[in-house]
Amino acid sequence: MKRITLFLLIVVGCSFPKDPEDSFNKTKEQGLKVGVINNPPYSYYKEGKAYGKEVKLIERFTKKEGLKINYISGSESTLVEKLKNYNINVVIGGFDNKTVWKEKAGLTTNYNNNENCFLISKGENKLLFKLDSFLTQYREDGN
Repeated sequence: MKRITLFLLIVVGCSFPKDPEDSFNKTKEQGLKVGVINNPPYSYYKEGKAYGKEVKLIERFTKKEGLKINYISGSESTLVEKLKNYNINVVIGGFDNKTVWKEKAGLTTNYNNNENCFLISKGENKLLFKLDSFLTQYREDGN
């Protein structure tokens, strides 16, 4: 019985964390698709380029992971719908863990003491795990 339990733990552990839409592996090929809400100073577009605190933060993450990044601008509702349908991976724009969108999107861990976080497609645990690990380290480093 102990051998069966150990075997099952090993098999289940090897596939953790699950990523049903394979988002993390797709980002390695296609780049991380990031929805940008116009909400300075967190994120905004100016002359066709994304700027803001969260833009810099997500760029640090993509650099660490060796990912390209693709920005998509839009309204909150439009980008959350794209997120819900797995057409984009992350939405940034000054959200906190009390956001009205938490029923339709997953939330990363907060990256600062203001409880700011990113929105992510629900169920994409591998990407969430990678982002959460990065954001936790960022927060612990005092940024």
